[in-house]
Amino acid sequence: MQAGDCLKIGGTARYPDASEAVCGSPESNYKVVSTVTGSGSCPSDVDSSYTLNSAFSDESQTVCMDIDWVVGGCMSIDPEHRTDPVRVDCADPAAPHRQRVSQILRDVSEVDQCGSGIGYPYPERQFTVCVEDVA
Repeated sequence: MQAGDCLKIGGTARYPDASEAVCGSPESNYKVVSTVTGSGSCPSDVDSSYTLNSAFSDESQTVCMDIDWVVGGCMSIDPEHRTDPVRVDCADPAAPHRQRVSQILRDVSEVDQCGSGIGYPYPERQFTVCVEDVA
C-alpha cells in the first residue's frame, strides 16, 4: 500500500477485512494517506488506521487512511462511528445518513467556511471536506 491507493474496508473491529479498490468507485471507502513502519504514527486527524503485523518478524506497517471523499458523491456516515463509511447513491432513500460532498477546502480547518455549515475538518493537514445532508 502507498499514499493515494484506495481500499474497501469492512468486517468488524476485531476481524477487519481490507481489499484494494479503485478510488471513487462504489467499492472504495478509504484512501491511503501514508504508511508508517514500526512505532511511527499516523497524522492525528486521519479517519482510520489499519496495522499489518508480519508473521515472520517483529515488524509492523500501519496504513493511515481518510474517507475516500469525492466531490458530488455521497457517503453513508454512521454518526455513532460504529460502522465504516460506505459510498451510496445520493438518490437512494434506503441509504441511511447520506451526505453529499459539496467541496473540499484547502488551507481551511474549520467547517464554518462550508456553505452548509456541515463538514469534516482535518486541522493537522489543513483541509476541510464540506458536506450537505441528503434527505
